[in-house]
Amino acid sequence: MSFRRKDAAPALAAIGLDGLPERLGAPRIAAVRVTASRDGRRLAEAGFPLAHPGWGASRFDLDAALADHARRAGAEIREH
Repeated sequence: MSFRRKDAAPALAAIGLDGLPERLGAPRIAAVRVTASRDGRRLAEAGFPLAHPGWGASRFDLDAALADHARRAGAEIREH
């Protein structure tokens, strides 16, 4: 199985939002850990570093920042 890296940083920078995850206070995610448990007992656990770390930005915060940026650029934002 092959995965292609999808990095939003260049796209955010291209629209004037370079550094947005940091400004949102998003934590850097550099590793993952998976735990399987049943009935309160840990059955298995695995962890590994990510080849391409990312940011843990909340979708709510990201959407609000994008909408605000678009609004300031002159876009009409329609909600609901």
